[in-house]
Amino acid sequence: MTTTIRKFSRMGCLWVLDCVDGTVYQTECNRAHSFFADGPKENHHKFCPYCGKRITLNRKAPNGKANTSTN
Repeated sequence: MTTTIRKFSRMGCLWVLDCVDGTVYQTECNRAHSFFADGPKENHHKFCPYCGKRITLNRKAPNGKANTSTN
């Protein structure tokens, strides 16, 4: 049996909301994840299902400045 050990960094996996669709998040680990309603926080996602790191959200505020938050 092979065991895979994941190395976790102190920084989480950055998720950026896709401005075109509005329901798809592009992940730092090169995946796309979508929700039927709301986002990661509202759907109780704290860790990336692809790499296992804590999700860090990056959403653009209405003023155009980036808003980075840890979920």
